[in-house]
Amino acid sequence: MENKERNKHNEAVRLLSKQKIRDVWYVSSYKVSICHSHSVGISMSIREIYIAINFEIAAEKAISVVHVFNTFSFGVLSCKELLVSCGVTDAAMESASVY
Repeated sequence: MENKERNKHNEAVRLLSKQKIRDVWYVSSYKVSICHSHSVGISMSIREIYIAINFEIAAEKAISVVHVFNTFSFGVLSCKELLVSCGVTDAAMESASVY
């Protein structure tokens, strides 16, 4: 089981490397523990929404790990489309205000 997870992790790192992601070494140098495979991290501010997608999903879909959206209607709808297309079921949110 552990070998299968290691192979999956290495494959995701390889696919992300092909995207020329500058910070891919973070993924390979730290032990990334993912409790919920279809989850994202969300950081919200007044002007922007930052979405961090599971690196394995990003590698499979050939998209970047971090996405930035504005907080206007178009940005929020684009954010929703990304989350739905990635099959997100759980999110951890951080904000500097009350939402």
